[in-house]
Amino acid sequence: MRIKNQIIVSVLGATALIGLVGAAAVLTQQRLAEAHAVTEATNVSRQFAQTIAFRPSDGQSSLFDRPEALREFVKHHQQSSNRDFIVVDRKKIILADSSDEERVVGQPFEEDAGNEVALTMEDGAPRHFLEDNHHAETQHELMVVPVEYPTGTVVGAVALEYAPVLAAVQKSASAMQWIVGPFAAAAMLAAVGLLSILLRHFNSGLSSLTAGMKSLAEGQAGTRITNASDDEFGELAKGFNAMAAELETSRGELLVQKSYVEDIVQAAAEGIVVMDGDGRVVSANPAAAAMLGLRADRIAGQDWRSVITMEQPENGGPVRAASLVELALTTGRQHQAEVRLLRPDRTAMPTIASCGPLSSSEGGVVLTLSDISELRRAERVVSERANELAKRQPRTTGEIRNDLPPCQAGRASAGLRHLPRGVLGGRIGDG
Repeated sequence: MRIKNQIIVSVLGATALIGLVGAAAVLTQQRLAEAHAVTEATNVSRQFAQTIAFRPSDGQSSLFDRPEALREFVKHHQQSSNRDFIVVDRKKIILADSSDEERVVGQPFEEDAGNEVALTMEDGAPRHFLEDNHHAETQHELMVVPVEYPTGTVVGAVALEYAPVLAAVQKSASAMQWIVGPFAAAAMLAAVGLLSILLRHFNSGLSSLTAGMKSLAEGQAGTRITNASDDEFGELAKGFNAMAAELETSRGELLVQKSYVEDIVQAAAEGIVVMDGDGRVVSANPAAAAMLGLRADRIAGQDWRSVITMEQPENGGPVRAASLVELALTTGRQHQAEVRLLRPDRTAMPTIASCGPLSSSEGGVVLTLSDISELRRAERVVSERANELAKRQPRTTGEIRNDLPPCQAGRASAGLRHLPRGVLGGRIGDG
């Protein structure tokens, strides 16, 4: 995965995590509010049950034993607390009802489909349930607790409408939700904004480096990154500039050396032909073009067999198939032979041909051609003169030399001393 994609995934993952934490906090707050509402409704119902079951010490009976006073108390409490209560006796007979439902005092309470009221009076455990009242427009949730007097003796039950209590608790909890929600949203927006800034900065630094490397690869050695920042990209830019400066210096030195080498090749008296790994001519210096009797621009790009024709020096026959050029191309080793170089005008030039591999990894060879016409001409003169002298009388080598003209004797003697081994025999040999 690319670094840019990793940054995007990381920041988006952090943003999603913030959103999940915020959503979890809101949901948790809602669940806590519901649990708190259940506890609050239970406590309110228990307190109300204890109030109506209380018997004062002056001997008066409790409100639970006085139906008229109980109904008046329930009605007054509903007006002051805005909470609806339903009071039933041990047989689930309605004793008082402060709600606006169509319930009749003295009738049994039958809106608990699961018989929650009776179960609560049996085990004393509070329960909340959804009323089963088909006549009401809204089905309310009720919290029922037992009425005990004395303690441990259940004489009835009190049912409290759960919705108003839940609404009051949720109202107090909504403030926390309004804090958590906006903060989570703000954190997500901040993360997205940070991602945008980070990507902009990343793209800017990366584009500068990419453009610099592209220019350097195209041969623009003077390329430098000028808008380097004070961060990691700035450090990379400084390293790139140092590398580019070193490459520019090395390139200048190589160009100078190349110029020297090209001057030497162009001025060389020997013919030099460079071929690629397929035997196609890459370049030929002026001496080679003159020896081949062709223009240099007609030689480059041609297969070597179409521009270079060599014969064996003894009988003028063609060089064997495994010529020194082919041997150098196939074996990768240096090979040398004496050949007769044929020109387009069908004249032949005695030549020492040497072909060896180039050091480049792509292959190729360099063919060096040395004209030995003068050497062979001097050899013929020496041979003819020696034959003439031999017909007259035997003489020493020194005497033969004294009989030759000074210029021919000097050239012949020098040619014989510098002639490569095996050349006088006229055979094609390997170097």
